[in-house]
Amino acid sequence: MYISINLQERIEYLKSIRFCKICGTHNANVELRSNLGFFMEKLKKQDSHLILNENTKTILKKIFDIIKKDGLIFDNFCNQYTTYCNMIKKRDDEISKYNKKYHRKIFCFLKKRVSNLSDSNVNIWGSSRQLLFGKIVVDEINNKYKTNLHPIFGCLLSPTGGITGPGNLFLFRNIVNFPMIMHTIVHDSTGYLFNFHNLGPSYCYLEHRCFLLPKSSSLNFIFRGITFWTDVMEGKI
Repeated sequence: MYISINLQERIEYLKSIRFCKICGTHNANVELRSNLGFFMEKLKKQDSHLILNENTKTILKKIFDIIKKDGLIFDNFCNQYTTYCNMIKKRDDEISKYNKKYHRKIFCFLKKRVSNLSDSNVNIWGSSRQLLFGKIVVDEINNKYKTNLHPIFGCLLSPTGGITGPGNLFLFRNIVNFPMIMHTIVHDSTGYLFNFHNLGPSYCYLEHRCFLLPKSSSLNFIFRGITFWTDVMEGKI
């Protein structure tokens, strides 16, 4: 329901995101990786197969037992994984086709494949910042395609989401309830959705359009976004 609502409702949605709690998460800055994070990493390694087999089901059951979402049935959770696999295949296929089409163009930037978490960032798996990123991603995807993906699958689509810096490079660390971190979570999620699924407002998540830079550029809306979240934290919005 993210981009399909007007600006004021969008702001209220974003303000509510920081209070969202998902079972099994941890604070990546002060706590060791949770069991949820351990099994999410194992599940991501199954991307080399992208099929629901017995090994994948075992991992999914471990995650399912941790998240304990009311009304969620394990068979439906497995179906969500299948939907996730199909999305990964479609996304990566479209990246390959795009790069093949434009690789000889002088003024065209090729699309990079989505990065996985590096060994130095494994503690991000299952963290609250990663799951908030995943929630925004699946909220938009679920609204557009009438799916019912859990935020975990939003994280798996782009594991580095929520890291303050490009890819695996950490430029700033703090708790989730901090302006820079909340901006990063939203900035990463809306940028990912726009660049890889053609959904949402792009990095300029509170504006109708971006200025000077292409909408696909992560350099957009940095200072404006941090200012917005500072005002939210101080109760001015």
